[in-house]
Formats: sequence, structure tokens, C-alpha cells
Amino acid sequence: MIGKKSENILVFAGHAHRRLNGRMLMEHEVKFLDAEIPRVRRLLSQHDATMIFDDVMETMYLDKPDRHFENIGKSIRVRKKGDRTFITTKKRLQNAHNIKVCEEDETEVQSLEETLRIFEILGLSVYRRIVKHRESFRLSLGQVEIDTILNTEPKIKPYVELETESENELQALAKLLKLPMREAKDWSTGKVIRNSGARLLSVRETRHHMRSFLNSAT
Repeated sequence: MIGKKSENILVFAGHAHRRLNGRMLMEHEVKFLDAEIPRVRRLLSQHDATMIFDDVMETMYLDKPDRHFENIGKSIRVRKKGDRTFITTKKRLQNAHNIKVCEEDETEVQSLEETLRIFEILGLSVYRRIVKHRESFRLSLGQVEIDTILNTEPKIKPYVELETESENELQALAKLLKLPMREAKDWSTGKVIRNSGARLLSVRETRHHMRSFLNSAT
């Protein structure tokens, strides 16, 4: 049975950092674009997964005009996740066996608007804005996300993302959920959208789609 509880993030002096034993989290991540979502849900329930998030989140990716950070394999994002806001930095380390491996550090901040203003002063601006509905589940091996991107046209079908701290855990988690690693993608969300042929909607169009999604969910 799937239970609910709040996300387990270490909070210190008003900030939350995704760290393990004082170091940045080493994240191993894959996406399964053709996963059978109902079967994944059943398996999550059978293995007593804990639901830790079920809401809309908005992610803004920032960079310099010349895409300096993207060109050197790094990313900076600001994410509104429910009523909480996080800054996340990622450094892509390697790709092996269709697995994306990143060094990640995440900090919770109080104000989305103030955070974006500070980055603007530093010469960074938002170049991509993605809105998703996300369901997050935690198992002992790692975390499972079921993502539905809300601001593309045409719509992209929901997909599954797995996040763990090691390749062995990732392989084991995929096996537990009957997701064949030969179908795993090490893609970013941006690449998922590009390869689907869909386009990102404008801010105004996104608001309309979000209203439609929320109305259909109630």
C-alpha cells in the first residue's frame, strides 16, 4: 500500500541541501518513455512505496546568453514545487549504459521572485520553463517519479523517471518495477520534448493548460 509523508530533506539555517554525509548527492537517473504507468503504479503499491509528492511543479532553467553552463555540462535551475522553492545545480559527470550521472546540490529558498532577480543581477536569465505534474515515490533503492509535462503542444504521454545513488541500485530498481534497461534513456526533460517534436507553450498558453489539467483532476 502506498503511504504519504513529507520529503526527507535536511534543513539547516533556513536552507535544505540534498547531501549525503556532508557531500553532494551523486545522482544516477534514467527515464522510461514507454513505461506502462498502471503496471508501475501496481508494483509501487505491492512494494510499499511511500508517496512523497503529488502536485504541479514549475522549473526554470537559467544560463548566460552564450549558454556557458550548458556548454560545459552544468545546469542551474529554480523550481517551484508545490508551495516550496528550490535552487538546484547539477554537474554532468558521465554517461554509462544509458544512465545519466550527475553531482547535485539543492537548496531551499524563501522567494521565487527574489531568487530570479538575484540571478538576473548576476547575468543569468531563464531560457526554458517547464511545468509538470509529478508524483514522487520513495523505495529503499531510490526514488520513482511519474511525470506529465503540462506545457507542450501536442501533449507528451506520461513517463517514468528513476533516481538512485548508484548504478547497481538503479539496475535493481528498474528490475523491481519490470522496466527493461534496454529502453532506458539518459535524456534531460528538454531532450524528451525536442525528440517528441512537441513545442513548449508560452506563459499564457501554459496557464490555460494548467487550468484545464487541474479542472480535470478534481
